[in-house]
Formats: sequence, C-alpha cells, structure tokens
Amino acid sequence: MEFVPIFANPNETPFRGLYAVRYEDMPEGENSWSQFIDKLSDAEFRRSFIQARHANLLVKGYFGTYTVSEASNRVLDEFLDITDELADAYQNGIQELILLLNERFKPLDNQVVSEELMRSKAKPMNPKEPWVRLYAVKVSPDLYIFSGGTIKLTQYIDQDEATKHEKAKVDRLRQCLINEGMYDRDAYTELEL
Repeated sequence: MEFVPIFANPNETPFRGLYAVRYEDMPEGENSWSQFIDKLSDAEFRRSFIQARHANLLVKGYFGTYTVSEASNRVLDEFLDITDELADAYQNGIQELILLLNERFKPLDNQVVSEELMRSKAKPMNPKEPWVRLYAVKVSPDLYIFSGGTIKLTQYIDQDEATKHEKAKVDRLRQCLINEGMYDRDAYTELEL
C-alpha cells in the first residue's frame, strides 16, 4: 500500500491534505484518485452506468425522473464542481484545503460521530441532493486518504452495487491502516513517498 499526494505537499511531515491510496494489485501508475477521475470523466462510462440503472432509479425514482443524457450531464457537472473546488482550495493554500475537506467530508455512517480512522463521504455543495460521492478515511482533521468515488442514485448506500463496492473499498482501506498500525497523524511522519 502506498499513498499518493493528490492535494498535498509530499515533502511536508506529518502528512496533511488529501492523499490517494495505491494498492499493489492496481495497474501500474494507477491509484484510487486516478481511477475515480478516469471513470467519472468518461462520457461512455457515465452513460452506461446510468442506462443500467435508468428504469429502476431514474424514472420516478428517489431523485425524480431524468433522461440518460440529463443524468449524465448532471453527474459531469457535479464531478467537475467538487474536483474544481478541491483544486481551487489547494491552490489557495493548505489551510483553505483543510477547511474544505472538513466541511465536505462527513461520517459515512450518520450514526457515528467520531471513530478512529473514520470512514467518510463527501459530495458537491450543489444541487441540494447531489449524486457524486467521494469516499475517504479521515485519519485526522488535516489528513484524508481517498479510497474512491462513484455515482449514488439511491437513498441508501446498500441499495446499489456501485455504492456497496465503494463502501467495501473504504472498509478495506480502513482495515489496512489498522493492520499497519497507522491510527493517527503521527504514524505518517516517517513515511516516504
């Protein structure tokens, strides 16, 4: 397992900002962030994802009725909004990024207020009920490790295979960090990238 700086200074210790995880079983040069970016920026992926769920979830579904094209455009807009917002915050300085990370990332389980290596989810600010989700483990208030992201078209995470898969990925990351004894920010001071 490796950590790849996304919105972070890899020369700063202890680590602060947003990092992606790269497992040994991932293709060379890929990490959780690059896979997320490749997936949601791909119009063909968005359309096939939405077409597979259109009849069940986007025709009088939880979020209303959408055509495949409308839904694909909405996902693209949300994806660009949140990734641009993260990039802009980082360009304005690490403190602004950390404020944004803490504002956007909330506990994955709404019943859990605080836990060691908290599983977290983030979504764009707009629209009121956005579909794009980012998942990460919150190591500390200034360090998040990104596990992946997807399109959430259901009310609950366990109602669709895509969100269940992302939940499994954030659970895997959390368990790997626990197994490595990386419970808090101090454990990341001696790592080399």
